[in-house]
Amino acid sequence: MGYKYVKGVKENPKFGKLLAVNFNPYKVCSFNCVYCGIGPTTEKICERKLFYPPEDVFREIRDYIEKHGEPDYAWLTGLGEPTLYSGFKQLSKMIKGVYPNIKIGVYSNGSLFFREDVRDDFSLCDLMLINLNSVCPIEFSKICRHHKEVNLEELIGGIKLFRQQFGGIFGIVSVFLGGINDNQKNLNGLKRLLLEIEPDFYELKNYACRGYKALDGEFKKTTKEIFNNLPFEVIYQF
Repeated sequence: MGYKYVKGVKENPKFGKLLAVNFNPYKVCSFNCVYCGIGPTTEKICERKLFYPPEDVFREIRDYIEKHGEPDYAWLTGLGEPTLYSGFKQLSKMIKGVYPNIKIGVYSNGSLFFREDVRDDFSLCDLMLINLNSVCPIEFSKICRHHKEVNLEELIGGIKLFRQQFGGIFGIVSVFLGGINDNQKNLNGLKRLLLEIEPDFYELKNYACRGYKALDGEFKKTTKEIFNNLPFEVIYQF
């Protein structure tokens, strides 16, 4: 059968086989990040919606697994921001009920974790990656080009609350763009926040396309000096 929601398995060196599943229309998100690999946001919202019935999404997942075997993770990312999908908890329960050995992983921008219902829905996950590029509101806005209702302080508070109740693997990912958030003030602010959140790992990336500059050697050196000896794994992707 042709799949509408299941996008196949991709290999991840850290987490194994990830079965990518979409459940948002292209492209619904609370952000319009300049570096997004999916493409520009066509509908920028902060309201949770049941875009597609969880039963329909799960039917495809089950069909794919029956034909290709179980992956290590169901990678429930959506085409956009996954927390906008109000059927997430129901879909997660369906997967766990039939495939207890499959873990659930998500990559989120963290914009809705100030909401208790979102934190509750995503507490079922085994792996949560949250993107946070800057603690400076101006830098954050330039990069994420977020919905007007998104507030950085509220977003950070929501991430902290979620981390306190989350029992799975928890990682923070920062993308650095030359000339925007590649400064020592932001690095120091991120370090202070990371020490409060205490993720299992922190991953740093560089985006140097569409006219954005690559990070210079001095910044890379400063970054490694600042994040040296943190009590969790730090992964440099530059």
